[in-house]
Amino acid sequence: ARNILVLMNIKAHNALVDAQTNISRETFEQDRNSVYSLATNYESILNGYHHSHLLSQHPVQIELLTEAGHQAQADQQRYLLGSAFRTWQLYQTVQNQILQNSSKAKVFDAQVLERIQGEKTFADALSALQGIVRFNQGLAFSVHDATTVQEHDQLIMTITGVLLACVGIALAGLLIFNTFVQRLKQIRTVTQSVEQGNFNTRLAVKGRDEIAAVAGSVNAMLETMVADAIVYEQQRQLNQFKDQFIMNVSHELRTPLTQVYGFLELLIDYHGQLDSERQL
Repeated sequence: ARNILVLMNIKAHNALVDAQTNISRETFEQDRNSVYSLATNYESILNGYHHSHLLSQHPVQIELLTEAGHQAQADQQRYLLGSAFRTWQLYQTVQNQILQNSSKAKVFDAQVLERIQGEKTFADALSALQGIVRFNQGLAFSVHDATTVQEHDQLIMTITGVLLACVGIALAGLLIFNTFVQRLKQIRTVTQSVEQGNFNTRLAVKGRDEIAAVAGSVNAMLETMVADAIVYEQQRQLNQFKDQFIMNVSHELRTPLTQVYGFLELLIDYHGQLDSERQL
């Protein structure tokens, strides 16, 4: 854009020189048309910048710049662009008037207008344009700062997320571990109780995992052991009753049998000495 503005000023000056030196009308018309064409291109560039590159049209960039502490950039850009449009319109108006005076052979009026207003309005338009160029260069650094801030924030958020995830995993692991250890301790307590002869303790079956399956198996084993113990105790009591019965019967029969045995011995010893009446 700067090159176009400078070239336009050169072509306008050439057109004025053409009018002063009375060079062919064709050469003057060529220089004048070049000025008009360059003016159209320059104004198209300004309008394109206004429609596509204003920060106010890009909320994401505004947010980034605000986070980096450059929230005034949008207002500054609008001010510089407005200044560029104003100085350009003044310069274009003066150049059009100079070209019209040159075209009407009013060369002296055109020279005076160029010295009084043409050079000043060109310098103002060029200065305003350079202000936008410097702003764009500064904007690049501001965007870089904003990007750095955003990357820093994202890094902090990532680290925080990782730490929270690690803490969550650790807490979940600790909870699972404590639950796992507690259930194993319950199994150990029950087995120790069984070793001491207490078969009435049972494990709480919670869930459907391997420990719950082990707890269920232990409870089933205890039920079987209790049932076997009851059968064994019943058999032991039955055998004890049988032995006691045999002992009582043996005791009750021992005395009469002893007496009978004694009488039989007497009969054998005095066989033939006792009459029938005494034997009876």
